[in-house]
Amino acid sequence: MVVDLRQVSFVDCGGADLVSATAHGAAARGVDLRVLPGPAVRDLLALLGGWVAIGGPDATAVLPPAAAEPGPSRADVQRGTEYDHLPPLFVERDGLRPADPRRAALRDELILGYLPIARHIARRHRARGENPDDLEQVATLGLINAVDRFDVQRGVDFLAYAVPTINGEVQRHYRDRTSTIRIPRRIRQLQSAVHLAVEELRRQGGRAPRPSDIARHLGIDLGDVLDALEAGPRAHVSSLDEPFPGDEAAPENTRFAAALQVDDSDLDLVEDRESLAPLIAALTERDRQILLRRFYGNQTQSQIADELGISQMHVSRLLGSILARLRAGLEGAAARRSS
Repeated sequence: MVVDLRQVSFVDCGGADLVSATAHGAAARGVDLRVLPGPAVRDLLALLGGWVAIGGPDATAVLPPAAAEPGPSRADVQRGTEYDHLPPLFVERDGLRPADPRRAALRDELILGYLPIARHIARRHRARGENPDDLEQVATLGLINAVDRFDVQRGVDFLAYAVPTINGEVQRHYRDRTSTIRIPRRIRQLQSAVHLAVEELRRQGGRAPRPSDIARHLGIDLGDVLDALEAGPRAHVSSLDEPFPGDEAAPENTRFAAALQVDDSDLDLVEDRESLAPLIAALTERDRQILLRRFYGNQTQSQIADELGISQMHVSRLLGSILARLRAGLEGAAARRSS
């Protein structure tokens, strides 16, 4: 029997417990159960231990019947792992009085014992650009919350409860602390799946995968992959008070100041253009044609003379006269503005 979970991007404690119980039930009945895991399920299987990967990265055999005893309990998932000595500590803690000092010692031992789980989950999120030390602190906080809230009487594997709890804490950190702009939950979940796919495809192919490769690997639309890749940079905005890159030694040189300091030479010409417009309008048609052809058409005096049917010397005298009148008009306008 094959269960396809490749589209599952998030697994809560109930879903993790269901996967574990289904695996053990299938093993007890001699059913060869295989799971096609998505990124979230693959992480869960790797953390729980006791799962044997076969048939390449997309196929996982869950507790093959030959390796399982009839009627295994959920605690058997942790058998043979480095955490097999920790679950009994929850039972011991549960039997102590709230004021018993041994409870605090057991709590510390459980947190330190499961700390590699938190570090592993923090590393899985490091591709999203957050400081690794901050991520590890957030994941550790999620682990502490899981240890404090775990109820051994419910019969749920601790890891099935802790992994979604730690992941949720990391996701809330990204949602509330690292993004100036809130990203929809669907896109955030896609980001995690895309980053994991990028790492896996890079290991397989030895190069950075193209968006089309990621979409094909995850079985999703190319547009969704592009949305996930672009969401990270778009979630952050730069402060106008932030020092301009490369000039941090001068705090007054901010991004806003740098933008304002761009010189616009046209601003100095606004008054001259407004003053010059009526002066040009007052010229004769021939004088305006000579002026436009020389300074806007970039024609030589000889070319202007040929087109107007006059000599080049006459064009030179006319240009000198036109420019003298315009200059006098501008000086008069400047004098009136200053008076």
